[in-house]
Amino acid sequence: MPSEFLPPDPYADAPPAPQPASRAVYLPPNATLPPAPGQRENRRATTGLAFGAAGLGVLFFSAGALFFLTLPASIAGWILGQQAKRGEDGHDQAKLAVTLGIVGVAFGVVAGVVWVLLVVLGDVSNTTTTDRGRDSGLSFDVVRLVALLR
Repeated sequence: MPSEFLPPDPYADAPPAPQPASRAVYLPPNATLPPAPGQRENRRATTGLAFGAAGLGVLFFSAGALFFLTLPASIAGWILGQQAKRGEDGHDQAKLAVTLGIVGVAFGVVAGVVWVLLVVLGDVSNTTTTDRGRDSGLSFDVVRLVALLR
């Protein structure tokens, strides 16, 4: 077929397409991304969020037995979140830090009351065997309690 019957090639005079880079560019593993444009960091909100989350994590993974560590961490998260809410930046993180702090304090107090009652009202044992010969009434078994809570 003669070339005069074909439409002109629109890409005949176009420059060649750009070629991909020879290798991809990766950020180092410890590199952090800067905050989005128009947003700045609020270190109090971030620290309060870390304390609140750590307090709840310790409370959960210790089945409430480490409530004496959870309460100060949650209170610190609550206070830092309140202070961060007064600032200009990081309102969402500050609100979450306050919420985690309040929940951590509430659950920490409940866990503290439960563990103190367990110790005061009964024999706290860390074995699975029970000695019924000296039965003094109400008795709690920590291993069975933890198994029951799972």
